[in-house]
Amino acid sequence: MTEFDPITYKLKIISNWNTVANKYHNNWVQNDIGPFGATEKLIHIADIQQSDFILDLGCGTGTVTKKIAKKLGKTGKLIGIDISRKALSIAKSETKDSNVDFIEMDVEKIFFSRKFSKVVSQFAAMFFTDPMKTLNSIRKIMVQKGIIVLGVHGLAENVPYFNCIMRNIIKFIPNLIPNGSPSVHSMGNSNKLYDLLLRTGFTNVKIEKYQFSYIAGTFEQYWHNYMECTANSIKEIINKDDEILCLIKYESKKNTLPFLQNNKIIFPWEVLIASACNP
Repeated sequence: MTEFDPITYKLKIISNWNTVANKYHNNWVQNDIGPFGATEKLIHIADIQQSDFILDLGCGTGTVTKKIAKKLGKTGKLIGIDISRKALSIAKSETKDSNVDFIEMDVEKIFFSRKFSKVVSQFAAMFFTDPMKTLNSIRKIMVQKGIIVLGVHGLAENVPYFNCIMRNIIKFIPNLIPNGSPSVHSMGNSNKLYDLLLRTGFTNVKIEKYQFSYIAGTFEQYWHNYMECTANSIKEIINKDDEILCLIKYESKKNTLPFLQNNKIIFPWEVLIASACNP
């Protein structure tokens, strides 16, 4: 098994998101479908005040940024950071508010001279290569009593959209994903997420669980969407061997049968939203 290399991982992340940002935004973000129903929940928990100075970690194409900006007053400010230049360009085009800035920055190499009253992040924290170190760095740029709110996907069994296909990719191409790589489910265990925030020094930790659903359509529609966005970075490897590709598709289709309703696949989708205070 190949060992995980954070530098190689980051380079792949940048390349992948620069490639899929448009599809991701058009297919998911702008329609608030599936797990993006959590956006309003996250913003509500963050309890945005007009004068807040807010950081949106891994802001992507700006779904959270855009909505929070509308709640800020003249003295409020919001900065969105992301590792993908293409995602940021979409976020900039979607968010015209004068109280918002976007910066191309790796969350795990964060630096700011001014401290934030609120830090929010939706569907990015799962990909931290060193969660403890990253959260410690985030605490250092937060004011005392500042609030952090993180939205993450649940465990694999509670978010079958990913697992119905990915477990077969790993089964038939076992060395494809380096051992120790972050995944969409890395923070899906609520007890471990709670403990992580406590060990990092945050207090008043709360974890809320929300259930959403996502209509993936027919199996072919689901497969195409998954390969175009979620598995884009490994798609070429999967497609190299027709026999293995057929096996992956066959097993994946069987996995979707429990979620088939009126010839459409409808997946349940758990989202965890963690909030905590910087003491």
